[in-house]
Amino acid sequence: SSTSGSAGRRGGMLTLTSHFGMFINELRGYRSVNNRNTSGYLSVPDGRVVVPSILDNGTSAISVLQFGGNPSLPQETRSTLLEVGDEVSRLTTAGGHRFKLGGLINEQRSSVGFIPNGFGTFLFNSLADFEAGTPTQFTRTLFARDQQSATDNFGGYLGDSWRVTRQFQLTYGVRAEGSRYPDKPEYNPEVE
Repeated sequence: SSTSGSAGRRGGMLTLTSHFGMFINELRGYRSVNNRNTSGYLSVPDGRVVVPSILDNGTSAISVLQFGGNPSLPQETRSTLLEVGDEVSRLTTAGGHRFKLGGLINEQRSSVGFIPNGFGTFLFNSLADFEAGTPTQFTRTLFARDQQSATDNFGGYLGDSWRVTRQFQLTYGVRAEGSRYPDKPEYNPEVE
């Protein structure tokens, strides 16, 4: 199925660097929004025709021919990202080490909106019914909820950039990370 659509992405970043004696603080913030709309070239219902056949060996078979629109279009997608990080570093007096302590918080949200089978589906029991324009069934979804997801990520680190010689620098440290899903459904013993 052919589609058409539009997409737009925008974002911005802000960085603030401060010096306090031997300490350097770098605060960073980033925000982006991504929107995408997709639709079919034609907004028409879906059609299905049941076609029974007698095979060469005498057995019968049934096929379903499908035509028309795409049941998963049109679709609107929106995703956002918010990220904030801060790093405090200290240079040693000799300049051989730069110790770093930092953290990062990342919030991602997305929403996909579409109405499955929004234009409807006609079902015909035979090619003759299709030619006569007499469907046996018509189904259509009038309303559906958007599918939403959310993730919160966070991390913290402690490290050192050690300049051993003018030609050799070693970076090492430890990092801890975690994630949480704020839209996780509540525990339901009925489902278990």
